[in-house]
Order: sequence, then structure tokens, then C-alpha cells
Amino acid sequence: MRIGIIDSGINCTALKNQIQQKNFTNCPNHYTGDINGHGTMVAKTIENFSEREIEIISARIFDQTLAANTKTLISALEFLDTFDLSVIHMSLSVSTNIIHDQLRNICNKLLKKGIKIVTSYSNKFNTTALEQVNGVIVVRGQFFRNSSFYRFNDKLMQGIADNSPMLVQCGDKWYRFFDGNSKAAALFTSHLIHCYNDNTQKFDMELLKYHADKKIQEINTSLKRESDIQNSKELDEKFYCNANKVDNALTEVFKIQDKSILYKQDWLSAPLLLNAMKAIRIIHLLEDIFLCKFDLKHIYLEDFYNYEMFKQFVKRNLI
Repeated sequence: MRIGIIDSGINCTALKNQIQQKNFTNCPNHYTGDINGHGTMVAKTIENFSEREIEIISARIFDQTLAANTKTLISALEFLDTFDLSVIHMSLSVSTNIIHDQLRNICNKLLKKGIKIVTSYSNKFNTTALEQVNGVIVVRGQFFRNSSFYRFNDKLMQGIADNSPMLVQCGDKWYRFFDGNSKAAALFTSHLIHCYNDNTQKFDMELLKYHADKKIQEINTSLKRESDIQNSKELDEKFYCNANKVDNALTEVFKIQDKSILYKQDWLSAPLLLNAMKAIRIIHLLEDIFLCKFDLKHIYLEDFYNYEMFKQFVKRNLI
């Protein structure tokens, strides 16, 4: 499947799939990579949670500031119109109250071809002028802390997906926590991709709704599994057998000498100041300690709030 992404470009070293890019910013025309990291996190999230192989056509309209005008957005959509695409993803909002006629026209042209357009609400105002175009799917985030849960209203063409901060690679050895409506929209696009019917060459929107309802019904199963992990004596023993090595790894990453700090306070505050780069370093050290691979698709900022939540996170990955 071939999809288009309009964002800040993509750092190809972070993805496995084939990527073609074009630059629509004022940066030198030969550079199509991602200075900000936002576009790469969008593409990586879609890649991580899509069950089928995808080819990406990237139109870079943002630089470091993640700001562009309507004319640039229209040019990017016209560029993507030259490709045979199934989906156009835009983790962005259009802040004008009334949609530009030319923007409406190019969106309608793409929609009539059967291309699905997914965009996001503004994080600040939960609005976007693109919701005025019938057929464009607009997504907002909700704190599910589970990437598989989502909702879809086919009458309003509105989606909801998880917006909790999740660790995502956005460059060569560069990681950030990705959250908000942009992350939710990227997750929703991955769910939409699951519902493409190869026989009809169309998206099965009824299947999209069915999967959404089924996933929400699985919340109780997920909560029970989490409870079983918390109460597992076997996992507790496995963790505590290596607790000293784990604590040494944490003191190394956080550059502290007093281990008691790890147990007494939250990890987002000084002096620990947990961030994405510290989180990925901790994970790599844990993999060496426990001789296992952690699931990098499901790592959340919440897992590093404090020592107790971190311990539960480690136990989940030891199963």
C-alpha cells in the first residue's frame, strides 16, 4: 500500500519502509529530511502499528517551527495527487475559520478518487477548518494508554485514538516521547490501513467500526492481564534477582550516586529529569541485564514516572 504524509519530512534511518520525499519549505531543495522530528514520529507510528507493508510519499511543508501557509499545503496535496495513493495522512490542523476554496477543491478531488484523508484537530483548540470538507476524517486524542483502542463515528467522520506520550524513534539514535492529537491521528491511520480490502481495492469502514468496538470491549481483559503481572511472584523474583544491576544501570543513566533518590521521588523532576534519550538508554541496559528484547512499540512516559511504575513496566516485558 502506498500512502502520502504531509508533515516535516522523514528521517529515513528511523524507518524500514520505502520512502520518496519532496521539499516544499524554504530550506535548500536537496534536503528533504526532518529537522523537527515530528514527521518521522508520525511515519514511524504508522509503520509500527500497520500490519501491512507500506510505501510512503512524503511532502515536507514544515521546518523546525511546524508552521506553514495554506498555499504550501495545497501545493503538497497537488503533488500527492500525482501518485496512486490509498491514504493521505496529515497530523496537522488548519487554523482558519473558513476553508480556502482551492484547499476544499483539491481535497474533494482526492476523496472522489477513493483516497482516504486523515487529519488531526488542533491540540489547543480541538478545531480545524478541514472538518468542513465532507469525507475528511478528523482525529482527536484520548488517554487510553493503549495503542489498539480507538473509536470511529462514520456519520461525523471523526476518530478518537490514544494520545498518551509514547517513545518513538525520530532519527538515527534519536528518540522522543510522541503525544497529542498528532500521535492519535497517526495511530488511527494505522487502524484504517488494517481495514483495506485487497479484493475490492476499497476500505471496509464497517470493519473499522467493528474493530473499534471489539478493542474497547477488550479493556477488561487488558486490566486483568495487568493485575496478573502485578501479582506474579515469579516475575517479582526475576526482577529482584537483578535489582542491584538494575539500580546500578539507573544511577549510571541519571548520573546520581544516592540510589535512594530512585525510590523517593518522581523521575520527571530534578535531579533525575527523565527524557526519551535517557529512557531508551535504560531500555538497552535492561536488555543486557535480562538477556531479552523489550517491545519498543509499547513504551510510554508513564512507565518512567517513578520506581514502582518502572518495575511493573520491566515485569511486563519479562513475560
